[in-house]
Amino acid sequence: MKYQLWDSVSYGHMEPLVPFTKLFESNTLNDVVEHIDNINSEQTMFVSLKNGDILFNTKDVIYESPDGEVIYKRSPLSNKRTKIN
Repeated sequence: MKYQLWDSVSYGHMEPLVPFTKLFESNTLNDVVEHIDNINSEQTMFVSLKNGDILFNTKDVIYESPDGEVIYKRSPLSNKRTKIN
């Protein structure tokens, strides 16, 4: 299975972001996640399958609180989390 990383573009004012330029491709999702971590960009990127099905958006966020007090946020693509309170 091939995974692809795409940057994004909007074709007009208030139009949704769509994949635009393929930045990276790999047979493993871990390679794509490592590439995203190395880019360290604020731009929204998409991870998709080779057939075009979008799996993830790099702006998606998961909020979690393992102890019920401290809240962390992280990307669904990574285990790196950031404390927010």
